[in-house]
Amino acid sequence: MWSLGAPMSRAALDSPAGEDLRLCVAMSERMSIGRFARATRLTVKALRHYDEIGLLRPASIDRRTGYRSYAPEQVRDAVTIATLRALDVPLATIAKVLRDPRSMQAALEAEKARIEREIADRQRAVRGLDRVMRGAAPITYEVSLRTEPARCVAIVRATTSAEDLEADTTRLVRESLATVPGARDPVMAILHASIDDETIPIEIAVTVDDGITMPATRCALVRHVGPYSELAHAHHALWAWADANDVPAGPIREIYVNDPDEVAPDALVTDVLLPLA
Repeated sequence: MWSLGAPMSRAALDSPAGEDLRLCVAMSERMSIGRFARATRLTVKALRHYDEIGLLRPASIDRRTGYRSYAPEQVRDAVTIATLRALDVPLATIAKVLRDPRSMQAALEAEKARIEREIADRQRAVRGLDRVMRGAAPITYEVSLRTEPARCVAIVRATTSAEDLEADTTRLVRESLATVPGARDPVMAILHASIDDETIPIEIAVTVDDGITMPATRCALVRHVGPYSELAHAHHALWAWADANDVPAGPIREIYVNDPDEVAPDALVTDVLLPLA
């Protein structure tokens, strides 16, 4: 007769069973990729893609079958991804938000600004199409010469891009008028690169009583009437005039004649100047 040996302790009997039970409970809480997709309103294809790029990894992958499974606590991140993707937020921005939820406000503000720029670009395109459909002539400018008087100014320097030029210039002008002691109109922006360049050093010169003196300067001038978003037409008109007259193209200046808070965009007046050597 086989000997059963010494009786096993209760602890020896309970431990493996308890561990197996906990493992079974944990596994039962996991969701298959299909169930997880339904719970989060993401497609299975999207979940596989997010796994591949490291945005949302499954809680586990069966090494034998390759099946992905997800934990309930991953639903929150998945819903965040679905919500932000529906708002056209790029995956790189979403990844940053998931890594640091505290950055969400700043990230969403940046995306809002990007979308607003896109809307402004579309609105500009619509206005251009309207002009063409009405048979209106393209924007044309008459180049004139004038001597800009000497100015006493305070200068604020920054760097921007063609994409952000309008928004950054508007912001810098407002900040300069609000923070520079004694600052007042007229306000001038000096662009130290072409608006077609990727990086544009810019100076905002606000009029003050005690500051740097800009000497009187002979300039070629065009007057632009309309939104700041269409100032590129005026810049190109000056460059074309400079090329035709063998004039070196230096930093273009923009003088804002009226206040965007007081007049409609189509009524904004900007003098665009090219200093002559």
